[in-house]
Amino acid sequence: MIWVRVMHSTPVMAGEPLVVWSFLKVKGCSGLISSRRRNRTGRTLWRMLSWLLIIGALCGCTDSRTVSQLEKIKQKGELVVATRIGPATYHPSPTGLSGIEHDLAQLFAQRLGVRVSFLVCDSVAETFLAVEAGRADLAAAGLAITSERERQVRFAPAYRTVTEQVVYRDGASKPNDLADLADGIFEVADGGSHLLTLKHLQTAHPDLQWRVSEDHNSAQLLYLVHAGLIDYTVTTSDQALLMRRFLPQLRPAFDLGTSRSLAWAFSKISDDSLYQQAVAFFGDIQRDKTLDQLNERYFGNARVLPEDADKAFRQSVRERLPRYRHLFHQAAARYQMDWRLLAAIAYQESHWDPNAVSPTGVRGMMMLTEETAKSLKVKNRLDARDSIMAGANYVAQERAEMPAHIAEPDRTWLALVAYNAGPGLLEKTRHLAVRLGIDPDCWLCMKKVLRLKKGYYQGLKDKRVLLPGRQSVAFVESVRRYYDLLVYLSDEEKFRSLLFQNARNTGMAFEHSS
Repeated sequence: MIWVRVMHSTPVMAGEPLVVWSFLKVKGCSGLISSRRRNRTGRTLWRMLSWLLIIGALCGCTDSRTVSQLEKIKQKGELVVATRIGPATYHPSPTGLSGIEHDLAQLFAQRLGVRVSFLVCDSVAETFLAVEAGRADLAAAGLAITSERERQVRFAPAYRTVTEQVVYRDGASKPNDLADLADGIFEVADGGSHLLTLKHLQTAHPDLQWRVSEDHNSAQLLYLVHAGLIDYTVTTSDQALLMRRFLPQLRPAFDLGTSRSLAWAFSKISDDSLYQQAVAFFGDIQRDKTLDQLNERYFGNARVLPEDADKAFRQSVRERLPRYRHLFHQAAARYQMDWRLLAAIAYQESHWDPNAVSPTGVRGMMMLTEETAKSLKVKNRLDARDSIMAGANYVAQERAEMPAHIAEPDRTWLALVAYNAGPGLLEKTRHLAVRLGIDPDCWLCMKKVLRLKKGYYQGLKDKRVLLPGRQSVAFVESVRRYYDLLVYLSDEEKFRSLLFQNARNTGMAFEHSS
């Protein structure tokens, strides 16, 4: 008889195969048997050996441990996020891609140690399909949690709450209730949670009718309302607030129903490794106030300008800004900043009037004090070019003196406090914040500290002059509003073109972010 030894491997732990020697006893191999029998025995032996080799190879190639979705993402080094273009979600900006969903996804990818790629979809429904089909790891697109959607996907913890609002155009008849919507063209986007709300309301209001647009999303429909092409639409309170800064004739009429929570959506597969990471992520950013800072960055300054102020600003952009725009460009290029930020500061200071003078002695386009002008070697504060160059230099200096670890945009907003109220006030307030256990590098946090001392200057004819800390907060917030509006107005055609093309036509079907 013959004993045949065959080696094969069986994995016990990752990367640690167990080598097994198998012994096969073959009978009937005698030198006295006939050649025919020997041949038959040999063929049987080789057939058995072949099967053992195949089994051994299969054992060596089969891993008993299943790779989780989270591990696959880390191995690939990429997190794919389905989203959609919109002012309250994800959009291009002067500094690159922006939006609260963009920033949240970037932070989550950094936590996982991978890069993030965005799959830009044309509708909410497409984001859900991308997740269900496995083309995206999660959907982050301002998605409202509903009971119907919870049967389709798994939602992470909510990060923001909104309401659904009916919006109309100022100057048109305001609808006060659902019955009034019958008096005009009421068009809504396809796939949003508002459709579920409307269908629910229709049971109690059978006369409620609407038209579903398959060609336009909710942001595009807001443009159509503003242009007077349709009468009413529905959008979230966040989107209405942000779009009204740029389309000032939009007005909210009434809320459709109860508030809704926004959250990320995940596939309902049994593997919840990525989902559990997201749950931990949102818990952490809520505790350390990162989520509060992001909400403040995108929505904290979204207050619409008063109607008169908005009209005056837009008129100045058309009539006065063109005379000085080249100077803002030159100064911004020299000191490496967005010219629109510099122009926003100048508008807040003087309404782009190079001869402006205040009762306290500051003067010129950038309203420089005499002391500041001397330190910057400005001979004539009423010279528009000298004033703009000096103002840009001063902002750049204050921004450069901020601790290196302070990131944008907080770095710029804190520098503007120093520009407006002096570096001494900023430094004192930062020290006070530390004593109070408040982050001195966060603009959201510093706003609260700057506002601690309430009241007004004493002994002045104008009794409504705010104290320096509160005054500097008002200054920065005004600059931010003018800057946002100026960014929109300077690129209005580009913004509208991007918004009214779908993701594929814009070339943004897949965007990568480092």
